[in-house]
Amino acid sequence: MVQKDELNLLKQLFQKIIIAQSVKNELLQKNPQHLIQIEKIKNALNDWIVVEDVKEPKIHAPQLGKGELDSINLSLESIDCLLLMDEKKGRIIARSLNIKILGVLGILALARKKNYKSKEEIFKNIENLLQQGFYLSSEVIISFINSL
Repeated sequence: MVQKDELNLLKQLFQKIIIAQSVKNELLQKNPQHLIQIEKIKNALNDWIVVEDVKEPKIHAPQLGKGELDSINLSLESIDCLLLMDEKKGRIIARSLNIKILGVLGILALARKKNYKSKEEIFKNIENLLQQGFYLSSEVIISFINSL
């Protein structure tokens, strides 16, 4: 979502997002195609995107990337948080730990519910995600569209 300048949507929906240092590092990796988005992320850091270190990891899951693992561990250190994650293995582990999760489609559904986005804008978001290589099965897309 960040690649299509959806940072403002995240700010509207959540006001504050806490990320692990490893997630920050992933977001700010130099990629010439994403320099504008990287600058927008840098501007949001320490404003409404807050970077926190994992104090004491409670789980170790070598099948996850560092960002996903740190995000789950940060969620376990927080009270009543919502984990924003799409990575399937990470979602399975987070659910098994009773962590509330929201993925990109959930974010889009919430944006629609709060009238921040029209159906047409959401369709365009889905199209953009698919063009960028984000995988969604046909069944998931149809079910999501029918739920709007």
